[in-house]
Amino acid sequence: MRISKSLVLALMLAGFLLQPLAASAADDLANVKSVAIISALGDCLNMRDVEPVGTIFNTVHPECVPIESWGIDDLITQQLTTALSGRFAVKPVNYNRAVFYHLPWSPISGAQVPVEKQLRALTNPGVDAYIVVTRMALPNALGDDNNTYVDGLGIGHESSLFSQTTKMFAIYTIRIIDAQTFKTLETEGARLPKTGFLPRVPIVDVDKSLWSPSARDMTDDQEAKARERLTALVQESIGSTLHYMDLAP
Repeated sequence: MRISKSLVLALMLAGFLLQPLAASAADDLANVKSVAIISALGDCLNMRDVEPVGTIFNTVHPECVPIESWGIDDLITQQLTTALSGRFAVKPVNYNRAVFYHLPWSPISGAQVPVEKQLRALTNPGVDAYIVVTRMALPNALGDDNNTYVDGLGIGHESSLFSQTTKMFAIYTIRIIDAQTFKTLETEGARLPKTGFLPRVPIVDVDKSLWSPSARDMTDDQEAKARERLTALVQESIGSTLHYMDLAP
């Protein structure tokens, strides 16, 4: 598999930007005894069709397949609750997930979706902190050019004169935010278990049969297979990301 220099740099940059400050984070979390979980990631399967234009730029055709019915955010909430209940008292919180889905965000690598205003509007269920899962963007993840990026959950397809690749991605952050001051106590970008030197973000090769040229042409079989593969990718990355945050084995 061809790995572009820009992708390597992006992965290194993402790993550098999202490394938690371990000592200070441990101190901040020492007073956190209870948490509430907010997951707003699984509204859209982002489709990124990357086609070469000349020798300098790519053109990207983004589309969205609505997937809120897949229940990915509920699965994330359940997984986090199970993993963290030994360390924190996990309490339910009432929130409008759609509000968090549609927050403004930046395509800059590592940029955090602003959530303070939305968290302040919630009725605190008696917790010390919120654990918030929201999408993030990563540039240069599918092609060699700066105009190619991925965000949230999705499938990307890159075609060139000599090859075609199809990848699935889950790009997000997990943040622990103080429920009183709304200061971010710890943050980590989505990770897979590390192999070798480079950090691994959740971008994996998948069979080209999962790719559909347009959202409206995606078949039921493609959707079912994409749901199964994406759910597995999210669950694996959640577990690994919690490990990087020293919140799970």
